[in-house]
Amino acid sequence: MFRLDYLENKKIIFYSYCTLLLGGSFFNGSNSDLLIQLNFIVFACFFLFLLSIKNYKAHFVYFFRKNKITISLYALLLLFIALQMLPLPLSILKHVSPAHYAITQELDISFSYYSISLDSKATYFQFLNFVNFFLIIFCAKIICVNRHDKSKFYFIVCLIGFIHAFVAIYLYLQGNPPFFLKEVVHYRNSATGFFINRTNFAVYLCVIATTAIYFLFKEKNLDANTKAKKEIINVSVYVRFFLLFISIAMIASLSKTANFCYAIVILLFLFYSFVENKKFINSFSIFILILVVVDIFIFGFYFGSDQLLSRFALLQEELINTKIGDNITEVSLARFDIVKFSFAQIKSFILFGYGLGSYETVFKLYFNNPGFSFANHAHSDIVEFAGELGLLGSSLIILCVFSFFQQLYKSRKLYRSLDLFYLFSLILVVMIVMFFDFSYHIPSIQYLTLALLSVVTNKQL
Repeated sequence: MFRLDYLENKKIIFYSYCTLLLGGSFFNGSNSDLLIQLNFIVFACFFLFLLSIKNYKAHFVYFFRKNKITISLYALLLLFIALQMLPLPLSILKHVSPAHYAITQELDISFSYYSISLDSKATYFQFLNFVNFFLIIFCAKIICVNRHDKSKFYFIVCLIGFIHAFVAIYLYLQGNPPFFLKEVVHYRNSATGFFINRTNFAVYLCVIATTAIYFLFKEKNLDANTKAKKEIINVSVYVRFFLLFISIAMIASLSKTANFCYAIVILLFLFYSFVENKKFINSFSIFILILVVVDIFIFGFYFGSDQLLSRFALLQEELINTKIGDNITEVSLARFDIVKFSFAQIKSFILFGYGLGSYETVFKLYFNNPGFSFANHAHSDIVEFAGELGLLGSSLIILCVFSFFQQLYKSRKLYRSLDLFYLFSLILVVMIVMFFDFSYHIPSIQYLTLALLSVVTNKQL
């Protein structure tokens, strides 16, 4: 009876975590201060509840002991972000952030204390968001600890991707009309689903598509009995069906960044199938071929017409610096101009940054733009994070990442080659997106990616 109750409670906890993690994606990727606060409250309560259960507490203690260095570095990062939003005397601000001090002198405001951050309110919400990262990783590490839990988690992620894709395709065919979850529509001729920005939507699906391909490869490789094989085949059929809609929605989004990443992922898994099977024609390469021909070329051509190939051209017109006429208001802001401006701000706020979440304020203060257009992101996550956190904060993030890879390298023999390859593919997608877009400033994309990285790096049980 106790064992039955434990299993039932474990199921409830597992599905609750999936709901909390993925539910916010239906509200523009949780991209609002209110939803960040709500996520913080529910994840904090959920995490404390898990610690009240003996088995989960034991998993947490084990994880904490094995990753003390990484956790300590991340705690220092949180303290640094907290420092950015604390009010400091002008005598101190003059030395730690000369550019911000210069603004206070130009505006001639009588306040005696200012924060390092140019927008301490935005930094506060981003601080909560970074605490959410901490909680999401911990929860994933103590909930998804065996192969069955992992497979179930991947399947639910693919199911959520299918729901997003299905709704997006339906709305796209209807001309993207506004509805109760999304009143503002910027892209009438591309699929955005429950997101407002098409690239954010497509990147979210690209991460899920990468997981779906990995899941299909993984399930195919399992050594199971006849009954289990039948169940695996049934699940794989569902995931393959989900992947079809996800591929169509990504192409219909017209996002070059996400589609370029998707093409890279497909080529990488095709290469993996060659290496793993030691022959060009195998079940995996046939699957990839069908994926390319059916999902991308046939359905992609139907939804993308003659522009299909340009959907995968990441650099086409994206980094070309053009100016039409002398009046800057006559043309939209080029991404390359914004990235160049953002690089300049890194130099101005070199040590402590201008504050996490403060990019829009920096842009309005410093960008020479007599028009009404403005950017709330740098169109390069790496450049934006570097400017927001400065040299000190960025160094702490780099140390956290280095510590993570060091732990992974030490325990690499505990992982299957496919798991490590999926991890590499996922990180490559993250790096490409962070170089060329701002999607990794969107909470739901951050949450999903961190959860997937946490689950796949859990030890094989």
